[in-house]
Amino acid sequence: MLIAIYLLLCVVIGLVGISRKTGFLSYFLLSVIFTPFVMLLYVLISQYFIRRCRAARERKCLDCKHEKKVRMYAYYCNACQKTGA
Repeated sequence: MLIAIYLLLCVVIGLVGISRKTGFLSYFLLSVIFTPFVMLLYVLISQYFIRRCRAARERKCLDCKHEKKVRMYAYYCNACQKTGA
């Protein structure tokens, strides 16, 4: 019974991995090896960094709302001629 629950949790982690680069099989196998709870932590942490990087690439100017693909630390907006974050 415990093995079935363990494998079911591994399948759930594998299903989360379908939308990632490595896919279902790698997430499933890694969750079998490292336990589903460790892989769940990995998924949550990596999702945080994916969202953070995506937000940094799609940052908008606070003054004119002009979208500009920039690094996270600073940029110069060509539309309104201001520097800021």
